[in-house]
Amino acid sequence: MLTRLKAIPLDTFLLALAATVALAALLPAHGTAATAVSVAARVAIALLFFLYGARLSPQQAWHGLRQWRLHLLVLATTFVIFPVLGLAARALVPSVLTIDMYYGVLFLCLVPSTVQSSIAFTSIARGHVSAAMVSASLSNILGVVLTPMLVVLLMNTGGEFRVQGGAIVEIVLELLLPFGVGQLARTWLAPVLARHAVLLKVVDRGSILLVVYTAFSMGVVEGIWGSVDPWHLVWVTAVATVLLAVVLACTTVAGRLARLDRGDAIVLLFCGSKKSLASGLPMAWVFFPAETVGLTMLPLMIFHQIQLVVCALIASRLGREADTESGSPSKP
Repeated sequence: MLTRLKAIPLDTFLLALAATVALAALLPAHGTAATAVSVAARVAIALLFFLYGARLSPQQAWHGLRQWRLHLLVLATTFVIFPVLGLAARALVPSVLTIDMYYGVLFLCLVPSTVQSSIAFTSIARGHVSAAMVSASLSNILGVVLTPMLVVLLMNTGGEFRVQGGAIVEIVLELLLPFGVGQLARTWLAPVLARHAVLLKVVDRGSILLVVYTAFSMGVVEGIWGSVDPWHLVWVTAVATVLLAVVLACTTVAGRLARLDRGDAIVLLFCGSKKSLASGLPMAWVFFPAETVGLTMLPLMIFHQIQLVVCALIASRLGREADTESGSPSKP
């Protein structure tokens, strides 16, 4: 039991997010301060996607396309199966989810896969780490384009919600343009970024925390959170748990039908089932009205922690099974 508890990751970043939300509730930004924080958040988002562009290597991704079946399955799970499940969740409104919470669930289904945790869990489970690196990188590179397209296509179809008219311009200026410039500058910046990995991590996470504070602060000022029933949060957590379970089942079945070997099946399991908090939160800030963006972010934040706990337990079990089969001592 103690070994299993140790396998559950205590996500310090998620704790920081929770503290940021609490700070926004207690000390929301008003007036001039709110304007300054909003501008700073937009600059932070542009910086974040510039750094994403400077770090992601397209050459590595294209080099790995020889495993095209695996990568197509991961991308299909991320950008087809997840969105279909998100659209199906519309049937839960209004009995289980409010319309704002539903759009948060749908949005989490449209963001790309994670990179770091997908690779880490693949390694723990003794899967093909190099293939996981390629699949996760491809998901993030293509997600810069596919996620905005899916948001505009799928979230403009309902009468209750529409992406703001200027969002397309903001997507280009705050996401795509900085990402493209980062790709162009990658040759010169990659060595510098590699030498300052710790500082880069601080900038990454600090930018996201600023975005979250700004979004939730606006929600407090506008009185949005006063209308949230605590039971709705319980239902969102339940929906996120079921969503993850369904996708894990889909990736397991797809791996068997495609006759993937064990290492590739593990890549599909973890890269296909994950959703990126780091990419999703900044995108949400660009896409959605400032007054309700905090509600839209919430399902993704909840899903993120659930996926960490569940996938950590699965990866640990798969790793022990691999060690047993190979005769190696199982790691605690």
